[in-house]
Amino acid sequence: MGGLRMNDADAFCEPNPWVGGVRLTAESRSTLASHYLDRLALTWRRRSKQITSYHHDFSDLLEWDSRILIYLDALTLLEDQICQEGLERLDAPLLDEELFALTLVALRTRDIPLSQACIGLVQAIPRLIGPYAAALTWVRWVDCEAHLKLWPKDNDHYLKLYLAASAHYPVVISPQSIQHWVASLTPDPQVGIATLRCGILRGEAEWTTHAQEWLDADHSGLRLAAAEALIVFGSTQARRDMLPVLRDLALDPRDPAVSENAARKLLTVTCNEGRELIDALETDTDRQRLYLQALGWTGEPAAIPRLSERLDDPRDARLAAAVINALLGTHPVRDGWQTEAQSQSDPSGDLSEAEDALPPPDPDAGLPWPDRERFSQWWHNQRHNWPENQRYLGGRPREHATLHDILHQGVLAWRPQAAWHLQIVQRGRRFPWQAPTPHQKHHLANCAERLHG
Repeated sequence: MGGLRMNDADAFCEPNPWVGGVRLTAESRSTLASHYLDRLALTWRRRSKQITSYHHDFSDLLEWDSRILIYLDALTLLEDQICQEGLERLDAPLLDEELFALTLVALRTRDIPLSQACIGLVQAIPRLIGPYAAALTWVRWVDCEAHLKLWPKDNDHYLKLYLAASAHYPVVISPQSIQHWVASLTPDPQVGIATLRCGILRGEAEWTTHAQEWLDADHSGLRLAAAEALIVFGSTQARRDMLPVLRDLALDPRDPAVSENAARKLLTVTCNEGRELIDALETDTDRQRLYLQALGWTGEPAAIPRLSERLDDPRDARLAAAVINALLGTHPVRDGWQTEAQSQSDPSGDLSEAEDALPPPDPDAGLPWPDRERFSQWWHNQRHNWPENQRYLGGRPREHATLHDILHQGVLAWRPQAAWHLQIVQRGRRFPWQAPTPHQKHHLANCAERLHG
């Protein structure tokens, strides 16, 4: 997908509306605005879907984010046209990525009608708060703050959005202000989650004073955020007490996102609760993908035989190979244990389904197919390089320098665990592995300075 160079984008706007000797008409400017708005939306959709991909690394994330910013620059130069285009699009049902793109343009251009229209849509359709909140992290804080001032202050969404946004910016918030905010919280569990996440991301324990009482909440996401906060900021005993909480959340299949997140957090720590979780998942036929990923999150080479067993199962082979890669750093293509693509058809499946029904998306698309025998031979020759008294990520011991390297250039699927491991060891802020890469590069530079300073 080609990008727009800044000197090209300059040609699209007054006072030089000429390209290739042809003056841009209102119609052509509208076409360009629509084109780059679509590109911005689609690139962000790809980014959001691949943010924990086993197939991409940080260089891919840098490329996607560079494209997003280029498209945004082009749309900013087409400001008058794009704001009108945005208002017209808001009259029709929107996908998440389209709202992200329109909100981002509204933030950058500070266009009040477009901003108010986006705000009204989020108020009417709460499911859109995710892409809307994501857009708030892509601009300068002054633009974000000016935009948020358009929200009614008594709206629960406003509180969540302000907390979510301020977690990503170096905004100085006094302890008195924090105490006032926390004291005025509403019963909405999403507000509680936003409060805890703000404290966790910023490394400020003052935001997490209600964590202990929220462990009894009915909302699993709130319990998870509370457990994370206590592991980061709590006493040694409080941290230990949170391990069964994480285990129970990971075993509850009702909210897969919470379950997966809790499993990753728990299995980074070597504990009995982690082994209990692995044993329970192994026998749960409906959660085998989580089981395979969980084996990798342990960092234990002892998990390799269990993973190797799945390398000739068409349903699990590619994921099992990716998890082995996360553990040992070995890659099927580079190290010679790849095979030809296999068929995933299931002859025993239900053949009564409509022939024109769309197949489900392939969750492992792009991952190489492994050969079990070749891997077994490779592992037989190389296993001495990974003593079982160590825990590994990407083939290297889980130590500070390794984890910083993973954040800087590692596979995207490895980065959340690296960020969590560093935080619970250092008891500081969490590395913002989901943030726009300009923010991430700033934090990486600070991490490198602390590491080598």
